[in-house]
Amino acid sequence: NTGVAPFDAPKPLQDAITRGDYAGYLDPKSGSMPVNFLSNLDTTGGNSGSPVLNAKGELVGLNFDSNWEAVSASWMFDPRYK
Repeated sequence: NTGVAPFDAPKPLQDAITRGDYAGYLDPKSGSMPVNFLSNLDTTGGNSGSPVLNAKGELVGLNFDSNWEAVSASWMFDPRYK
């Protein structure tokens, strides 16, 4: 949160984070709420919102916001980015 759009978190959200009130999303293992992660999965434009699963088939996140350099894989595999 910088206080400047688009990184201006609303006060109620900041208060909930301070209280540790994650409305049932708390990760019991880490004691925190994961909100972002990086992955090396193959994806392309139009896959936003697709589930990201772990090796057990459990939902661990949603695919969104691929980096622009990796979009080239829609046309040609490039091991530097995929």
